[in-house]
Amino acid sequence: MAGALRAALAAGVLAVGVVGMSATPAQAHARLLGTQPAAGAVVRTSPATVRLVFGENLQAGYDVVAVTAPNGQRVEAGPLHVHGAIATAPLPRLRAAGPYAVAFRIISADGHPVSGQFQFSYKPATPAPTTSPASRPGPASAVPDRASPKRVGFLSGPRVLAVIIGGVVVVGGVARLWWGRRKRA
Repeated sequence: MAGALRAALAAGVLAVGVVGMSATPAQAHARLLGTQPAAGAVVRTSPATVRLVFGENLQAGYDVVAVTAPNGQRVEAGPLHVHGAIATAPLPRLRAAGPYAVAFRIISADGHPVSGQFQFSYKPATPAPTTSPASRPGPASAVPDRASPKRVGFLSGPRVLAVIIGGVVVVGGVARLWWGRRKRA
């Protein structure tokens, strides 16, 4: 009887492991496929827009993009426009040369928040005016407080269901064996 109990417990643990590992985060979230300007690119002319391309459609109206200049000041990008899996925001003419940080937070069509950031550098053909180090403000947050992303833990989405089903199978198997053993005694 103890061997049957061990076998049922091992089968339940194996089932939970297989189902839990087969549910990957890519099944639950839109994934950033590309940006324009490209992440890490050095651009010679000021880009007119920031464009984000995702692997699935997005929900319009729940999206935020923030662009931060080399001096830590926020660049006033226009509103993010969503069309299917593409989000675009107009940019004003960039003035300072250097690295620009782009942070975003969007909601995929299935309701999952997706956030991230990337950088590109602006290096105009002619030197651009820069600010002196004494006038630079402290570091600024790239994403406004209202858009702070919610972390999705390991046990989320399909994995929660897998753990619950596996737990029910294990507990049910153990209870059935225990109950059958008790009736015989």
